Amino acid sequence: CADLAACPDALRDALRSFTHEYARRVSAGATAKVPAETASWFARVLWTADLALVRQAAEALMHAGAGSGALMRAALAHAGVQAAEGPNRRQVRAIAEARARQLRRPAPPFSWRQPNANIPGHPAVTRFLRGDDERFTYAGSFNGVAHARNFAAKHFGPSIGGATHSARAEAGGRGQNAYVAIRKTKDTHRDALRAHAEEQAELRSI
Repeated sequence: CADLAACPDALRDALRSFTHEYARRVSAGATAKVPAETASWFARVLWTADLALVRQAAEALMHAGAGSGALMRAALAHAGVQAAEGPNRRQVRAIAEARARQLRRPAPPFSWRQPNANIPGHPAVTRFLRGDDERFTYAGSFNGVAHARNFAAKHFGPSIGGATHSARAEAGGRGQNAYVAIRKTKDTHRDALRAHAEEQAELRSI
């Protein structure tokens, strides 16, 4: 829509549809990036002089579920949003305060627990990864050491990208006595600390 003031319903519906889809993808574990046009949409809404539309657009940004943080961050960083004045400035401030509340949290304490870990078909391994133990020997599920090696490579190999767990695995034994020795690493916690540091930097910039 070229003239946003003339078709606020279309813009509002498009924004709501996008935020819901973005939240769905994030919840499903997809790596979702915020398109630049989303922040631009909100910046343009701020200049429609339609306070009701601005308020609804702000609500859509703040209540986008799992994707709300990234959406608010993108909007607040946009030059057009930062330049908002008058009543619209209050809506921008409300978004900033909502984002700040998300970011105000202590650094995550160290724990061996990896609560998002999931190894389909192997509940014992999933329980270990989600629990407090550092080491675990998984046996009784392999017909030979080659089978065990395949399991270790599939779920703990260096090529595993975007995994929800962090551990190293080594196969051993023979025949029905084959096993996989699994040891957790601290990579997940380091990633959490890095994400927290980035969030605190963002908080200082709001």
